[in-house]
Amino acid sequence: MAKCDLSIEFDGNIREYAIGDIVRGRVTVQANSNCTCNGLILTGLWRAHGHGNRASEDCHEEILFRGDWTAGQKETFPFHFEVPPGPLSFHGHYLNVDWFVGVTADIPWALDPSAEEDFIVFQEKDDDTIIALGEFGLVPELDKHLGLSASSVDTFKTHRIEVVSNSQSLSGMGPLIAGIVLAVGLLFSCIFGSVLISDFGPFALLFAVLPLAMTSMVAFFLVRNFLAEKKLGKVEVKLQPSALFAPGRRGDLEVKFCPTAAASLNKVTASLKGQERVIRGSGSNRTTHTHVIFEEDFTLCEARALSVGEPVTLQANFKLPDNAPISFKASDNFLEWTIAIHIDIPSWPDWNESHTFVVYPAAIVDGLFGDFEDYSQDNIKDIMGSSKPAESAQASTASPDALAMAPIVAVSSPEVETSASSDASLASVLEELKNASFTSDREKIYGQHESTSFSFDLKVERVSETSGMDALAGRSGGQTVVGQPVGLEGVTVAVQFDASLNEETKSLQEGDELAVAALIQGWNALERQALLSAQI
Repeated sequence: MAKCDLSIEFDGNIREYAIGDIVRGRVTVQANSNCTCNGLILTGLWRAHGHGNRASEDCHEEILFRGDWTAGQKETFPFHFEVPPGPLSFHGHYLNVDWFVGVTADIPWALDPSAEEDFIVFQEKDDDTIIALGEFGLVPELDKHLGLSASSVDTFKTHRIEVVSNSQSLSGMGPLIAGIVLAVGLLFSCIFGSVLISDFGPFALLFAVLPLAMTSMVAFFLVRNFLAEKKLGKVEVKLQPSALFAPGRRGDLEVKFCPTAAASLNKVTASLKGQERVIRGSGSNRTTHTHVIFEEDFTLCEARALSVGEPVTLQANFKLPDNAPISFKASDNFLEWTIAIHIDIPSWPDWNESHTFVVYPAAIVDGLFGDFEDYSQDNIKDIMGSSKPAESAQASTASPDALAMAPIVAVSSPEVETSASSDASLASVLEELKNASFTSDREKIYGQHESTSFSFDLKVERVSETSGMDALAGRSGGQTVVGQPVGLEGVTVAVQFDASLNEETKSLQEGDELAVAALIQGWNALERQALLSAQI
């Protein structure tokens, strides 16, 4: 029997606490025999556990008592401490991140009795306190500001945090490493062949080539991107914003290359994935378990011929789910988000690259950079000059868990004086945009019709407020009317109106018809809709 029994109770039986709250409770000691306690030690800690090796960190420690207890004595010791700034609790499939209050009695020459109770730590929706994301922080630039309000860290508003996405490509060092791997494989094949040939004769060659075959497969993986870029040219991948992504917010992916040889593409795709990854065991017994939390594939480009020297820019806009868990990283325990890009080249090695990025609470991101949507738009301008991205006009009505991802294109420059007539019909221009695969192709179409005002009757399907990310030049704060041009079956367009017409446009109902004169200035590839700017 232990010298004493320990138990922990939370005041009010409260087990959920926000960052900065005070955890209150009491430790009860029941002495079973006379004993001396060198220290009744209380600890507040988090622990990553589940299918992987455990990782933990003590964030609070105090000594509640030192002294003697007599048999039958019962004592209660109150405690309180402030909830540290993260990491937040998480309960997943393979990974759990939990907080505990633990207490241990240091009893000389006896087993130290202990007790432990768990509690949940969360962050209020509007709390912009900078938090830790695990054992290693994940965002080193913010480590020294843990616990501070993000909106009070003024330096980060003017000097953006640069968290470079972790590329899992080895294309730069690939050829060198591949050469070493092949040399090792050849060496082992020669050794095996010389040792076995005396016993097995010519059949020894069947065993001797195994090391070379295995290392050749590894070498091919290492040089795959290097070989692909012999045709594609250097492939550049950018994620925007370059610092942090937030649940429920939008980001942008850009893939650029300039072919150095004539080639063709089967398809260019990307995959967004959030997953738990844990490692169990050690040494040769290490086993990795993964569980996908969220995954969505999307296409940046369909089959297409490439010309030498023709710059290719592929862009996609994506939205993380509103309930996307934030990133976590500790020894052998990871909650990570990645975007993987695949360029499928017929009869040639494909190009693949995966980028890991950081997901951080939205309130913190907003506190650091101001309005997130404006920040994201500024970054897009850095990439695309004066252009803005087109995205779904009905994004605000999408399911919270839905992911809005699709190739996007730059819209044309600010409004110009319009011409009342054109040789092109609205139907023919919309068909051209629908069939175009590349940003550059659609930009040419915009340029050809930049001064063409298309007049048509629009049958209204729905009306929504034009968001900052959706807005064409001069149309921020107005309304977007989505509908079908009368006479064009199976075709819908999104027409953005000036804010001065809000009273009129907000009164429109499904089925109403109105006469429209508008410029075509963008394309929403997700909805396969043209974006038009109504002329006043």
